[in-house]
Amino acid sequence: MSFTRVSKAIIPAAGKGSRVRSVAGDLPKELLMVAAKPLIVHSIEALAASGVREIAIVISPEKENIRQFILEDQHQFVGPRVEAHTKILFRSCKFSFFVQHQPVGIADAVSLCRDFVGNEPFALIFPDNVLLDGLPVVAQMLPFFTRFGMDTI
Repeated sequence: MSFTRVSKAIIPAAGKGSRVRSVAGDLPKELLMVAAKPLIVHSIEALAASGVREIAIVISPEKENIRQFILEDQHQFVGPRVEAHTKILFRSCKFSFFVQHQPVGIADAVSLCRDFVGNEPFALIFPDNVLLDGLPVVAQMLPFFTRFGMDTI
């Protein structure tokens, strides 16, 4: 049995969000509020709680406000209590941003992060799949990956 630690993750957030456009309008779906927080915050919380603190976020040119939200301007989207929480959460992580200029799929988004990931294992987490059930799904999956060293879905 070998020990393999996962310390990096990729969050693809460059999609057009066409299925939720009637609800989101011009706001990226990743910034839609679910359970009092933007969707992307749930993903980052799950990763941080699982020990994954280096996070690559793939955005489109039209979604620069995701980068702005994470790096500097949470108060525009959330209330003061959630803003304080997100500031602490975001400071505990290291973010890298990659721009996907054409919406050509998840594989392309992941390939943009090739240098970020290197030869290390990584988690791929979709911000519009939120599971609010105690222990984050990533934290539940990592022990299996650590134990068997194989892709885990």
